[in-house]
Amino acid sequence: MPYGEIFVEIDEEQELKKAAAQARKAHGYAYQNQPLSVRAKKLHDMYAALDKIKHDMTLADEPFVQICDGVKTVEVRLLDEKRQKIKVGDIICFTRKDSTESLYAEVIALYRYQSFVELFSSPHFAKTGFVGLTPSEAANKMYEYYDKASEQNYGVLGIEIKVVSMGE
Repeated sequence: MPYGEIFVEIDEEQELKKAAAQARKAHGYAYQNQPLSVRAKKLHDMYAALDKIKHDMTLADEPFVQICDGVKTVEVRLLDEKRQKIKVGDIICFTRKDSTESLYAEVIALYRYQSFVELFSSPHFAKTGFVGLTPSEAANKMYEYYDKASEQNYGVLGIEIKVVSMGE
C-alpha cells in the first residue's frame, strides 16, 4: 500500500510524494526515525501550511512555550493596520524572539474589543495565557508592549489559533 493512501485521497498522492521529496532534499532525513507514512503526512502538512502563510509575528519565550504546550490559544495584539489584514483561515508564522524556532498556526476566530481590559474581562481571557492575573494586571502587562494612546486609537484583537505545524 503506498504511504499516501493512508492520509490523503488517491488523486493527491502525487502532491504528497512531491512534498515529501522536497522536504527530504531541503531538510535531509529529519524524520527518519518515523514510519514513512507518518513522515510524509507531517511533511505534507508543513508544506501546505507554508503555502498559505500570510502573517509573521514574533513572540517572547513564555507565550511561545505556552502556545506550544496548548496553554495559550488566543494571541492578543493591537488591531493596527497589520492585524486588520488577518482573516479566519489565515496562517501565522510565530517566531520565538532571539531564536530561529517557529510554529505555524491557523486563525480559527477573531475577537475585537475596544481595550485590553475589555478583552481580558471576556470569556476569552482564560485562553490568553495570563494565568493567575486579574484583567487589569493582564492589561498592564500589555502596556509593556503597547501604549494606551495606540490602544484607544486602534482597539485590540484576540486571535484564536490552532497550531498546525512546528518549524525548526
